[in-house]
Amino acid sequence: MKINNELVKIVLDAYDLDEEKLNEIFNEPVLSNPYEAKGILECGRILKKVKDEKEKILVCGDYDADGICATAILVMALKKAGIECGYYIPDRLTEGYGLNVNTVNNALAKGYKYFITVDNGVKAVEAMQAIRAANATLILTDHHNYDESEILCDCFVHPFKMDSKFQTLSGAGVACLIARMLMKESREAVILACVAAIADCMPVWGETRSLIRLGLKYLNQGCYPAVNRLKNNQFERCDETTIGFQIAPKLNVTGRLADRAKANNTVRYLLSNDERLIDSGVVQINELNEIRKQITMEMVSISERQLSEAFFQIVHDDTFHEGVVGLVAGRLANQLNKPFMVLAHKDGLYKGSIRSVEGLDLTTFFDGCLDLLEAYGGHAMAAGISFKEEAYEEVCHYIEENSHDFVYEKPVLNTIKVDETMLTLENIDALNCLRPFGTGFEAPIFEVKVQIKEVKTMGGNAHLKIISQLNNEYILFNEGAGAEQYRQCREVGFMGNVSINSFRGRRTVSMNVMESVFS
Repeated sequence: MKINNELVKIVLDAYDLDEEKLNEIFNEPVLSNPYEAKGILECGRILKKVKDEKEKILVCGDYDADGICATAILVMALKKAGIECGYYIPDRLTEGYGLNVNTVNNALAKGYKYFITVDNGVKAVEAMQAIRAANATLILTDHHNYDESEILCDCFVHPFKMDSKFQTLSGAGVACLIARMLMKESREAVILACVAAIADCMPVWGETRSLIRLGLKYLNQGCYPAVNRLKNNQFERCDETTIGFQIAPKLNVTGRLADRAKANNTVRYLLSNDERLIDSGVVQINELNEIRKQITMEMVSISERQLSEAFFQIVHDDTFHEGVVGLVAGRLANQLNKPFMVLAHKDGLYKGSIRSVEGLDLTTFFDGCLDLLEAYGGHAMAAGISFKEEAYEEVCHYIEENSHDFVYEKPVLNTIKVDETMLTLENIDALNCLRPFGTGFEAPIFEVKVQIKEVKTMGGNAHLKIISQLNNEYILFNEGAGAEQYRQCREVGFMGNVSINSFRGRRTVSMNVMESVFS
C-alpha cells in the first residue's frame, strides 16, 4: 500500500494498525450481506408472516439520536415492504427509558399482535412478560449489554451474537441490517445509521466504518434534505465532526426537552418528503436546540456556585431540567477532571446523571449502597441514578467515604511529535484519507513547539487565539486569564487536534489545544 504524504505515514506509524484495519481505511467501503448477521433470517420470516396475515407491527424506539434514527429506518423499510406498522417512543420524563407495560397494553388494545424494539428492550423484562402473556410476538433488537437469562422474545437480533464485523453496530446499525433485508438498498437508511453511530460514539471499525463512510458520501451528494438541513450551514461539506456537534444534538433535543416537544415528532420529520413540513421542522428543532443550550448554560452556572473541595462533586437544584443533567455533568467533569453527579429534584425524588474520570468505575462504585437507590445503571464513565430525598444524606456520605482516598491521575496524552513545519494546509487535507476518526481510532493529537507571533483574546476575553510565526492558529478555550503569560513567551509547546478553519475564503491551520508546555 503506497502512501504519498509524509504526515499520513507518521500518523499511521504511530497507530501501528494491522493489515485488516488498514484495508478498512483505504479500501472502498462495502456493506456486508445482511443475511450474514445472526437473527436477520428469523426476523425476516416473522415480518413476512406479519405481511401475509395482514397484521400490523409496532416499532418501539428510544428518545436519543440512535433510537430516533433506528425507529425512522425501520418504519421507512416496513412501509416500503408493504407491512403495516406504527411507532412509539416513550416520554423521557414521564415514562422513562425502554419498552414498558403500559405501552404494550395500549398497543394490544389497538389490535397490535407484533412488536419490534430498536435500540432498547434487553432490560424490559416486565414488558417482555406482558407480550408473552398476551400470545403476541416480539422481535427484540438492541445493542446494549444484556443478561441472557432475562431475554424473553421470539427473535433476538443483537450485534454481540453476530460475527465480529457487526459487533460495533449501534441500534440504528442493527435496524439498517433489517431495512436492507427488506428493501435491498436505501441511502436514507445508511445516512441515519451513520448519524446514529457517531451520536452514540460507536467504535469506528467493521460494519460501522462502512456505514459512516457511505453515509457521509451520500450526505455530501445532497441526499436526504431533512438531515442535511440540520447542519448550521446546509451547504457545507459534512464530516463526522459536523454530525457529532451539529446534527446529533438537534436529533437528541426533543428527547431531552420532552416537556416541550416529542421525539415521535422528530421521527415524523425524518420520514417526511413534504418540503413545508421539513422547513417548519427545521425551525422548531433549531429553536428547541437554542433553548437547550440556554438551559445548559444556566445549569452549569448554578452548578459552579455549588462546587466544593470534594473530589466527587454533587450538585442539585429544584430548577434543574432532568433531560439536561447528563450534558451538564459531562461538561463539568471534563473541565475539572472530577466525577460529577448532577441531580434534578421533583416530587420527593432526586434523578440525575453521573460522569466519571478514568480509574473510577461507575458500574461498581455504588454496589455498596444499592439499597438506597430507586434506580441505577450505565457504563464505567457514565450512569443514571435516582433516589428518594430522604436518602440524600446517606448517598452523599457513601460517596464521600468511598471516594476521598481516590487518587486521580490525569491520563497522559498519547501525542505524535512533529515539527510545526509539517502542519501545512496540504498535509492536514491529506489526513482526510484516514477519516472517519472516532471511538477506537481517535483523531491524532500532535505535539509541536511554536514560536509565538501574536496573542489575542476571544469570547469576551474568555478564550485565547495564539498565532505562530508560521501563521498557524492555536485555540485555547477558557484560558483567557493567562494571556499575559503567553505574551511573555517566545516559544511554547502545544498538544491538540488539528483541523482547517475556513473563514471568508481564507483557510488556516488551526489546533484545538489540550495542553501547553512552557519552555
